[in-house]
Amino acid sequence: MHTFVGVTVSKETNLPPPYGDCMKHGKLRYFDRYSQAACYRECITDFVVAMCGCRDFYMPPFNTDVSPVCSLSQYTTCLLPAIESLNTNLSASCVCPPACDIVHYKSSMSYATANENTKSQLDVSEEFLKRKAAADLERLHESYINRRPLTNYTATPNGDYDALYRTTELFRQTTEINQTRNILQLNIYMRNLRVQEYNQLKAYTLKDLLSDIGGSMGLLIGASVITLFEALDACAIALASRRRKKTRRRRRPSQQETETEICTLSTRTMVKQM
Repeated sequence: MHTFVGVTVSKETNLPPPYGDCMKHGKLRYFDRYSQAACYRECITDFVVAMCGCRDFYMPPFNTDVSPVCSLSQYTTCLLPAIESLNTNLSASCVCPPACDIVHYKSSMSYATANENTKSQLDVSEEFLKRKAAADLERLHESYINRRPLTNYTATPNGDYDALYRTTELFRQTTEINQTRNILQLNIYMRNLRVQEYNQLKAYTLKDLLSDIGGSMGLLIGASVITLFEALDACAIALASRRRKKTRRRRRPSQQETETEICTLSTRTMVKQM
């Protein structure tokens, strides 16, 4: 039998709270890495141990000193009813959110009978194993049974019966049937070298908000980023001109006082001359 197993890989990325409900860095007691399946298994194990005082053979922890494996009577009277009662409301009893990063592996299998190339390889392997077994048996006979070679037991003066039996049609058909039934050739391959990714995204972000505001401004009033800078430039020019006016107003009273003093001095001079 020749079996082909094709594998496809996909990745799933979920968002943590407040956008999603995935578990980013979850910690489990019996598993090194968090996954939803491992969380459910740990929850079921704790429930079964609390109800029955034992666990099933596949349940963690894999240490009989911590929790022993249930006996046959405990399995039928306590363990199975406990699991059935928990499975009726598993999602409410066990809080196990999905992991944020999940890798899925999907496989598909196809079968075919052994081809001629495989049969020839089997024949070569069979011949090698037979010769190796014969050599091992011969060494055993030489070591333990008076150093007599194995050919003394299979060969007779009339011929080699073992070799004669291997040439019969029945032996050939039986060998082919046993080869095709008892030997499996397995090929595991990637059906597609590309990896599909499923990403959970935020429904509305700050970037989307700014984009919508800019698009609305451009659609309604024809505004853009350049328009915004022009408005800021106009505001800066207005503030600068206002400061200049205030500065000029402060300077004018001092000039008037200076002119008045000059006029007073000139009048006094004229009076003295008279």
